[in-house]
Amino acid sequence: LSLMRIEFLVTENDYLQNTQIQSQVKQAKRFYGNRNLEDCENLLLEILENSRENAEALRLLVRIYFERNDFVKICQYI
Repeated sequence: LSLMRIEFLVTENDYLQNTQIQSQVKQAKRFYGNRNLEDCENLLLEILENSRENAEALRLLVRIYFERNDFVKICQYI
């Protein structure tokens, strides 16, 4: 059993980027809530260009594609 703890150094730039991504996710949720699905989709795709593993963005994007019955695009993101 090892008691060594490994952490990744979070730089100020990483913190600012994460804060910006979270702000964009919130905006995408507002778009979705207002049924502005095209803007929501575009913003989510932009988020995923910078943060490919963002679970919230992926989940919301797949939900949009599900509502549109676009199963081919769903398969690209799951």
